[in-house]
Amino acid sequence: MTWRGMTVTKDGFGHRAGPGDTISGRFFGPGQEEVGGVFERAGIAGAFGGVRKHR
Repeated sequence: MTWRGMTVTKDGFGHRAGPGDTISGRFFGPGQEEVGGVFERAGIAGAFGGVRKHR
């Protein structure tokens, strides 16, 4: 799934194309190195999270 035209700020992101077609999330932790959010599209709903790895 992809969302185009998403608004991204230093605190989070989101996009709503209509009922049942949304994504939103926030950045967490020192330096905004973690992310978490929820989405819904075509009858599928879910949640996600991640952590930035430094090399």
